[in-house]
Amino acid sequence: MKKSKILVVIFTILLICCLSLVLVACGGNNDNGGENNTPPTHTHTWSEKYSSDEINHWFKCSSCDEKNNVQKHYFEQKSNEIGVWQVCTTCNYVTDIVEFTKSLKYALNSDNTSYSVVGIDNQDITKIAIPNTYQNKPVTSIGDGAFYDCTSITIVFIPNGVTSIGEYAFENCNRLASITIPNSVTSIELGAFFCCTSLTSLTIPENVTSIGDGAFTGCGFTSIVVDENNTQYKSKDNCLLSKDGKTLILGCKNSIIPNSVNIIKTGAFAYCSGLTRIIIPNSVNIIGEGIFDGCTSLTSIIIPNSVTFVGEYAFYNCTSLTSVAISSNMTRICPNTFNGCISLTSVTMPNSVTSIDFSAFSDCTSLTTINFNGTRAEWDAIIKDSSWDLNTGDYTIIYSDNN
Repeated sequence: MKKSKILVVIFTILLICCLSLVLVACGGNNDNGGENNTPPTHTHTWSEKYSSDEINHWFKCSSCDEKNNVQKHYFEQKSNEIGVWQVCTTCNYVTDIVEFTKSLKYALNSDNTSYSVVGIDNQDITKIAIPNTYQNKPVTSIGDGAFYDCTSITIVFIPNGVTSIGEYAFENCNRLASITIPNSVTSIELGAFFCCTSLTSLTIPENVTSIGDGAFTGCGFTSIVVDENNTQYKSKDNCLLSKDGKTLILGCKNSIIPNSVNIIKTGAFAYCSGLTRIIIPNSVNIIGEGIFDGCTSLTSIIIPNSVTFVGEYAFYNCTSLTSVAISSNMTRICPNTFNGCISLTSVTMPNSVTSIDFSAFSDCTSLTTINFNGTRAEWDAIIKDSSWDLNTGDYTIIYSDNN
């Protein structure tokens, strides 16, 4: 009898547990008569007017917070007698006005009819607004080194009327995140924006006809665009190119080098710390000096057989580079080409090489193997500077004849 009562109790407990599990699986009883608590879906109804913040604009659903067609603002610069502001040409978002900077320094140009901005007294200022005129004469240029090492600057407004940006004008303005180059600019000189690491996008307007070497070296670009009406330059796949597409002037971490490129100019990818890999197409013949200098995240590179020359310091301090294959049409390895590549473990070198210049592989402290595609006699015949392998690892040379 006691056994029967115990069995009944156990059965009752099991039945209650089963019913509880069923209720949980079904969502349980609630105020909606046991229906699931998941909120009902709906068809979005997008507003006809843009919503926006300081960076983007979008269409918002009238029933929820969902965003559609989120895009960055494309600003047009406006000014009056007080200062400068920007208006998005798509959504009409208006930025706050920035008053013309009073601490700018000027110099009268040689034509005696216009002024150049040559410096600033207040190094701590964050926003620069250059006026159209000074002492009733137009401001037409930004002088060499005018804002050199002004590390507080975050945004610069250049008026339409400025035609040239001088050498190293904004060098090392490492907080400069926004600048609009007006259509009036025709020349951007040597190193003008060198190491402006916070600049992430570049738009070259239609009237620029001259860009100096290293004008944008060391910037943090993720996108590069050239106005389609520019007669000297164009952009493709986030590369700044000559109009005929044969010369690559500037790249970034998101670049894909087009097959039309024959020449990669000096410092095209220098200090691009976010670049991890890049494919050099077989169309390339010449690689300029310092092309990947300081690309600390680049891990491997193949120099295609179409390449006949690689300039000095091409891979200087590429500290993550582990392997490299050198073109079979190269005869010379220039000074400091791989200097400071501390992670480089293996090099594949053709028997076309006849000279290795000073410090070509200096401080390649991890180097263990040189695969030489030639005989021991051919290796011995190469003219090598006494410092070509200064402070390298304890490497082994493997010859094609196994000697």
